Amino acid sequence: MGLILSLSYSVPTASAAPLWTVTTGTGPHGVVVDGSGNIYVTNFDAKQLQKFNSAGALQWTVSTGTYSYGVATDGSGNIYVTSYGGAKLFKYNSSGTLQWSRGIGTYGVAVDGSGYIYITSGTTTFSKYNNAGTLLDTETTASGAHGVATDASGNVYVACYTAKQLQKYNSTGTLQGWVSTVNYPENVAVDRSGNIYVTCTGQLRKYNSSLALQWTSTIGNTSYGVATDASGNIFVSNYSDNTLQKFNSAGVLSGTLTTGTGPRGAATDGSGNVYVANYSANTLQKFPPICNGPVTINWNESITAATTSIRGAHIAELRTQVNNRRADAGLSAYPWTVPTLPTGTIPFIDTYINELRTGISGVYTQCGWSAPSFTTDPTITPGVTPVKAAHINELRSKASAAP
Repeated sequence: MGLILSLSYSVPTASAAPLWTVTTGTGPHGVVVDGSGNIYVTNFDAKQLQKFNSAGALQWTVSTGTYSYGVATDGSGNIYVTSYGGAKLFKYNSSGTLQWSRGIGTYGVAVDGSGYIYITSGTTTFSKYNNAGTLLDTETTASGAHGVATDASGNVYVACYTAKQLQKYNSTGTLQGWVSTVNYPENVAVDRSGNIYVTCTGQLRKYNSSLALQWTSTIGNTSYGVATDASGNIFVSNYSDNTLQKFNSAGVLSGTLTTGTGPRGAATDGSGNVYVANYSANTLQKFPPICNGPVTINWNESITAATTSIRGAHIAELRTQVNNRRADAGLSAYPWTVPTLPTGTIPFIDTYINELRTGISGVYTQCGWSAPSFTTDPTITPGVTPVKAAHINELRSKASAAP
């Protein structure tokens, strides 16, 4: 048996503001993003499906006539909606036109790379349809089949809430194995590498494709949404806490954002933006990518020795990279006191270095890390302390290492 890690971190709540917040119908629950950046939301109480563009503008609203719950899209831009208690699966095209509906008890929904649709009943079955709405298979699961997800190989993963199990099936419906999740599993997601993430009561659990547990991390006790991005990060929406948590692939909590009231569904787009459906607030929010971790920065302005003269170009380059890291963390650009820099050599520091230090320290604080320490002239007197190559090198290091 491999090493199993149990991780728990206390990270301050980040203050990144959403890029936008829009009003939905009542009781938004599920959310998904298509390949063009459009967002689809199921409004449980309003019995609706809504489409928004990437700027948050409402494109259309259609009535499902029943409590809209799960939502998924396929590669052709079609949308699939399940109804909780209404025993329906709906297919809409990208214009919101109903293509077909099928009467069957439904809960979660997922679409694989071949366009097959998988739905869970909420009880003891999951079913497979083709995109024409033909029922191809129904399999018996453990009790409480809630969340469902697929991987690139066509395998299907079902979170069985009541039985406290994660089950794996191949594309023909044959059970490949199962594992106890210990706590009640609500939802499931799969990343590009085939790892599986399950939200359970108070825990986020990561399994590999063989269902071997890799780690567990602490989340809220009522967590609905779970989503992954292209970089392998995992996002969890905590309904009771009104928060969105971000974990890296090792299970380390790298950021927590405050959402609207009662977040349920969570989704990401190709640019790393995160979308949250706030059930109690009747809102949809879009957040920028946050806390993307240390990066490699190629510095164009050379420093060959400690005696290298520092020019305005060195400061300008640092400003650009500091603001890039601030954007990664969901922060606005730093308001430089002197926007226009001198072109020649800078003999004294003035406000430049202090502002750069403040600007990059904000990234560390935003992402829950301790503020970086600066050992080269920790206390700087503007207009008196000579600028040194060491100041620039130290700032470059802190900018690259920022979370």
